[in-house]
Amino acid sequence: MNCLLQLIEHGQSYWIDNLTRQMITSGELAHRVTEQGLGGVTSNPSIFQKAFTGGNDYDPQISQAVQKQLPLQKVYELLTTTDIRDACDILRPVYDKAQGKDGFVCLEVSPHLAHDAKSSIEEAQRLWQVVDRPNLMLKIPGTDEGVFVVEKLLNEGINTNITLLFSVQRYQAVAEAHMRALTNRMQSGKPIEHIASVASFFLSRIDVLVDKLLRHRIGPASSHQKPNPEYLLGKVAVANAKLAYAQFKQNLQSDSWKMLEQKGAQPQRVLWASTSTKNPSYNDIMYVKPLIGPYTVNTMTNETIEAFADHGEVKDTLEQGLEQAHAVMKDLDQVGIDMFLVTEQLLNEGIQKFIDPYDAMLNAIETKYNCYASRQYVAPLEKVARKLRTEVIRMTTEAGSGHATSSMSCADIMSALFFYIMRWDPADPAARDVDTFVLSKGHAAPVLWATLFEAGAINENPLTLRNIDSSLEGHPTPTNPWIKIATGSLGQGLAAANGIAVANKMDNINARVFCLLGDGECAEGSVWEAAQYAAVNRLSNLVAIVDVNGLGQSGPTPYGHDTAVYAKRFEAFGWQAIEIDGHDMAAILDALFHAGKSGPTAIIAKTTKGKG
Repeated sequence: MNCLLQLIEHGQSYWIDNLTRQMITSGELAHRVTEQGLGGVTSNPSIFQKAFTGGNDYDPQISQAVQKQLPLQKVYELLTTTDIRDACDILRPVYDKAQGKDGFVCLEVSPHLAHDAKSSIEEAQRLWQVVDRPNLMLKIPGTDEGVFVVEKLLNEGINTNITLLFSVQRYQAVAEAHMRALTNRMQSGKPIEHIASVASFFLSRIDVLVDKLLRHRIGPASSHQKPNPEYLLGKVAVANAKLAYAQFKQNLQSDSWKMLEQKGAQPQRVLWASTSTKNPSYNDIMYVKPLIGPYTVNTMTNETIEAFADHGEVKDTLEQGLEQAHAVMKDLDQVGIDMFLVTEQLLNEGIQKFIDPYDAMLNAIETKYNCYASRQYVAPLEKVARKLRTEVIRMTTEAGSGHATSSMSCADIMSALFFYIMRWDPADPAARDVDTFVLSKGHAAPVLWATLFEAGAINENPLTLRNIDSSLEGHPTPTNPWIKIATGSLGQGLAAANGIAVANKMDNINARVFCLLGDGECAEGSVWEAAQYAAVNRLSNLVAIVDVNGLGQSGPTPYGHDTAVYAKRFEAFGWQAIEIDGHDMAAILDALFHAGKSGPTAIIAKTTKGKG
């Protein structure tokens, strides 16, 4: 028999630590449930973040949310609860067959609320109503506030998974909260039979941190040390888990629990989380094989499930080696490692490891949302770009000089930036808390003047281009109030943009700097010195846009329209690079929305010189 199915016979359910829409729509999740004995699903912000950014499965629903003008938080909730609800329906037969003891799907309450009991309760209550499935479990971090939240939710009949448990002491506080909640319901005449809870004990993260601390203590003389710190490597997490389970078994013998059990209460099962092996030198199922026993759940990644199915062995192992587990924890204390401090650090790190992908997930959703929301502006922005090109022809014809074709190739980019993307005030050239534009390819000044005029930022007649008394010079200079720094010789603009971006960071100004370069000037070494500086200093507020029109002043540029060359060079310096058609307005907007998510971004735009 399949090892995974054998787990059920030994009282352990296995859940998968992953959920994507693709798993649901492809039938993979249903197959795992019906054919492989899967008993539940856990999810968290990290899992959802990977799902959202890993493909286009969520795009149709995001598009619908744009049409309804839903706020960002509602969009996130809509996407996640849809997956959770569908997964609950797939696992509902398991839930029914197990009479409410298995078949659950877990949804995380915002990790930002880990220390906010009131808001956690309110969000959990709302999510419970939105999903509206009896086999939903809401995940609450195991902080002091989280223990209170769990008791409150269980008292209201809401299933809970209290997560990020690392210490036996914190687990016992959770177990007591569970019994208090059920006792209160029973005394109030409310049913307690179908209220489910799990206490999620994390494993591999313990060994990762403790092993580091142990290695600090391993030296030439450590082999003669009693106890030997090297002997403890990779053993603490399992020992800690066995002691937690021993506490669980002790709780089941208490009079308080026996009274609840007689009324039909379910035990709060112990769930093993973070069970994938992080150290490649350790056994890949080291957090599964020794932790098999009744009233437990093991959540596994796809890789761990496959490994256990391939070479796992199912025995009642959880209560074996209890004396050794006590000895391991005693030895750990003797070598000078305080388990209380370890577990508190892991709890705080765990919360942060949920917050980071949660925020990244919201950013990813916001980017896609903005991309779809911008579609209605594509045609108007294209119309503006045509006006800018027309104005450039008029200006340069009147002046009898000027770089018309180089201005026309970037008109679509200018339209997108100044009339949709950039946060700026056309009435205030001295404003500080705004986005900034730097024209590095200064010979394209005509399109900048046309843009500022069209936006109402200047009232000088564009036809005065290059007049002796006009601020609309052939190259941008601070004679015009909108120009922060003279363009100078080609290749200097990105360095200037670096300076503005750094100043914004120093002044705590959340604003972006956009620098428009030409492909010809990218032959200058100063561009790549500036690129290196931006990457080293992680200037995620800097966006370079390279207008690759393929032609210089006297002939083709070295790489013509081969945008990949420029993309690979920027990537080699540590930038994110996005290649686009510089005349596809939707693509321009999408690239600008995706820019600045992971360090400085270079948008490499293939354009036609003299477009239009």
